[in-house]
Amino acid sequence: MFPADLVTFNSMTRDHKIVIAEVESDRKPGDFLLIDTEAGKIAPLMQNRPALPSEKLAAMQPVEISTRDDATIYGYLTVPDEWQKPGPLVVWIHGDPTASATLGATTPRCNCSPAAATRSCR
Repeated sequence: MFPADLVTFNSMTRDHKIVIAEVESDRKPGDFLLIDTEAGKIAPLMQNRPALPSEKLAAMQPVEISTRDDATIYGYLTVPDEWQKPGPLVVWIHGDPTASATLGATTPRCNCSPAAATRSCR
């Protein structure tokens, strides 16, 4: 039903009959759904950040960066569709070696182009 999205079950009743799920991706800030497991029905509850239209969000691509000491840094690169090389680059280092990131869930406050990062993502 959501093959390219991350689905998180955020809350549920003790008997697991009613579940609240969040569906998100790199181009979807998050939709919250109410799932009735007995009736087999799914109903929308709300959208996370509805002012961010999915078609304006940039796709994320997994990358590996080799360092001078032969270590590898894993991350995600987000560039706008109309990106011209070379362009500005913002590197946001967070987490630690044991932290894992999920495509679409790595930037809790913004998902915007490098050019827009300096003016709208804070």
